[in-house]
Amino acid sequence: MVELGAYLESLARERPLFHSEADFQHALAWTIHAAQPGARVRLERPFTVDGDRINLDLLVELEGDRVAIELKYLTRRHAAVCHGERFELQQQSAHPLRRYDCWKDVARLEALLRAGHATVGYFVALSNDPYYWRPSQSQRDSMDLALRLDEGRVVAGQVLDWSPGTNPKTIANREAALPISGSYALRWADYGAPAEGSGSFRYLLLTVTGDGVAAPLVVTPTEPTPAPAPERPPPRERSSVPRAGTALREVRGKYAPLHHHLLGLTTRRWSTTFVELERVLGSKLPPSARNRREWWSNGGHYYANAWLHAGWRVAEVDQSAGQVTFTRQ
Repeated sequence: MVELGAYLESLARERPLFHSEADFQHALAWTIHAAQPGARVRLERPFTVDGDRINLDLLVELEGDRVAIELKYLTRRHAAVCHGERFELQQQSAHPLRRYDCWKDVARLEALLRAGHATVGYFVALSNDPYYWRPSQSQRDSMDLALRLDEGRVVAGQVLDWSPGTNPKTIANREAALPISGSYALRWADYGAPAEGSGSFRYLLLTVTGDGVAAPLVVTPTEPTPAPAPERPPPRERSSVPRAGTALREVRGKYAPLHHHLLGLTTRRWSTTFVELERVLGSKLPPSARNRREWWSNGGHYYANAWLHAGWRVAEVDQSAGQVTFTRQ
């Protein structure tokens, strides 16, 4: 399983800085391939969706999964030295256009999943420019109000468009509104330690899932998912665990048999072995299910929707014994 959050943390230790977006793209592909030698990693993989050609930044094929990844490297001008190498970061102006391009990548990932070209998608924006994650004091009149990437914002099943009155010349070749079908809670995380003279880098990581709902990635898989406050409406920054009384969502793909199996159970607790679970799935679990505890995290991975969207969660897992226990929400 491609756990992109872990690979970004590993990459940050080796490469705190990049010369360009292409440099970032190549370095991430190298990191994934080094960690997963059996993976097929392709850069700028072309696809045709709804008559449009899409060049995907990264496609990773591993253990039956096809993982689509889109990247953005958003910088402000700064000179920096890292591991004895000098970097001249360029100032990328026109923040509204860059924000539009980010959401266009998310829309592309959703289109790829709908077309069956990928089983899961990741969008990553890496930046040392606080204008991307800090709310603007004057954003009320902003031309890109609907396209903001502010920390804590939630975008859920809506069409993102420019503000009324935006000058068409300013947004040439970016006029089209962007339909977003998933649900995204925007959380920026620190990207390693700042390199000398570069300022702090942060990254935004969004997970696009095959059922049209995107769960924010859990950066530290061992942390418990915070429970929503009962007296408030659904909060903006929570995992995809269904709330009591809400309709459960359908799950498709490799883990759909587990989803349907859990829906059919009448007990509140189900303990099973990995071997029995594989019988339910009709296929083998990936090796990471047996040797990486975070594989069983409740949220942050598209396959966790198989139990979360059925109203269950993983309560206990014993990888040495090959056993797991699910309990109802």
